[in-house]
Amino acid sequence: MNYLKAVLIENDKKTIQFFNEIIENYSAIVTVVSVNSTLKEALNLIVQERPDCIIMNCNKQNYEAIEQLKKMQIVIPKFIFMSGEPSDACVAFKYNAIDFLLKPLELNLLIIAFYKVMRYREMELAYQNSKVIQVNTTEEENKMEDVIAISSSDKINLVKIIDIIFLKAEGAYTIIQLKDGTKIFSSKNLGEYKQTLPQKSFFRIHHSYVINVKELYKIIKKDGTYCEFINGIVLPVAKRRQDEFFKFMRL
Repeated sequence: MNYLKAVLIENDKKTIQFFNEIIENYSAIVTVVSVNSTLKEALNLIVQERPDCIIMNCNKQNYEAIEQLKKMQIVIPKFIFMSGEPSDACVAFKYNAIDFLLKPLELNLLIIAFYKVMRYREMELAYQNSKVIQVNTTEEENKMEDVIAISSSDKINLVKIIDIIFLKAEGAYTIIQLKDGTKIFSSKNLGEYKQTLPQKSFFRIHHSYVINVKELYKIIKKDGTYCEFINGIVLPVAKRRQDEFFKFMRL
């Protein structure tokens, strides 16, 4: 468990002495990097030191300085407020206090407040890490969706999915037609590719054909239904697949 860096905003000598004793006896938990009379005086130091928490009194000056602190380009430290008046707790929690301590301070309650800060810090780090993992996973999945591996008898071709116009069944094999006119013969059958390719852009129009609908030039509805591509190739849509195809194309 890492210790906390704290800034103490206090001008009462007894309270400062109380904190000095804590620093001496609980250095594994907390270290106070600065003691100032007002939060405003400590703003520049807070930007430099990036403390985990600020311990301060409930008063108007400190509340105003919090608003200044929020405008700075730093992660806002956690706040532990102190006061001799229980009613000040309401205002303290409006400023997102992690804890409110009633003066005169009690050691056990202060240590609990420090542990609360630690817990919040751990939760935030865990959340940030989970988001990083989620973003990295999504990016990796997107990368994998951009390229497809096409196995032939003697090699594996890595092909950009956007370059595929259609795939044609050739017995137990598959022919992949690319935009540049290249044909790649694969040892996998057409059904396997249908399961691998993005469902939102590839549709099986026929027992023998899976097409990339993004490459369609026009749909011909005369003596049947046909798909024409920009390179002039025309492929038939099987009669039993026409209704499903029109729904897929939102026609």
